[in-house]
Amino acid sequence: MTSEQIEMAKKLEGVTFLPASFDKRFCRDMATIAKHKPEQELTEKQARLLTFMIYRYRRQIYSNWEKLPKPPGYTSRGSYKPSNEDRDKLS
Repeated sequence: MTSEQIEMAKKLEGVTFLPASFDKRFCRDMATIAKHKPEQELTEKQARLLTFMIYRYRRQIYSNWEKLPKPPGYTSRGSYKPSNEDRDKLS
């Protein structure tokens, strides 16, 4: 892990997550790696997801979160808009 990734993982350790969420498991695993195996390299996907988690939970981590840039490729959970056809199927 790079020093930046170690810092990000440690910041995510103090975040409050929903019970039994993937986010919680991933962030706790990253924090454990940062503490006990900092020499371990992250995969490209793990590094990207770590950046996404920092952005997703930025309001719990940073006091000036508004200045944090959105990572490329990030889509929020609420960005999905169902089409009229999807809405008709649900009703």
